[in-house]
Amino acid sequence: MKVIFLQEVQDVAQKGDVKDVADGYASNFLFPQGLARAATKEALAELEAARQAEEKAALEDLQRAERLAERLDGFELELKTKASDTGTFYAAITPRRIAEELKHHGFVVPSDGVAFKVEHPIKEPGEYEAVVHLDHGLEAEIKVIIEVA
Repeated sequence: MKVIFLQEVQDVAQKGDVKDVADGYASNFLFPQGLARAATKEALAELEAARQAEEKAALEDLQRAERLAERLDGFELELKTKASDTGTFYAAITPRRIAEELKHHGFVVPSDGVAFKVEHPIKEPGEYEAVVHLDHGLEAEIKVIIEVA
């Protein structure tokens, strides 16, 4: 019997696979457990439509990430923060703060997706390079200009 797997069945099939299995295996195990359904013409058409919709959504997501990377690449982010009399900041500028500031400028990036190109914590005014890691392995380099408020 030909079935469409609705879930992964270890050592048998992945979700969405269409396979021939024994009639008893299908009717006594796969169907009652909700792991598979009969591969009728209608079910196969639904599966194909779902795959196409999934591919379209993945392509749109990739294009959205590429547009974001294009807009972000070379962006200059200016920050003002309070500093002590010696010129050092009261708190280090963190990647999370950069992600929050980017949100205020219309860029939605993951809070753990920003990395500075310096090894030490940023506690002094200046210009710093940062890399923003986006979905699909895309990256954008930005310049962060930090001044004393």
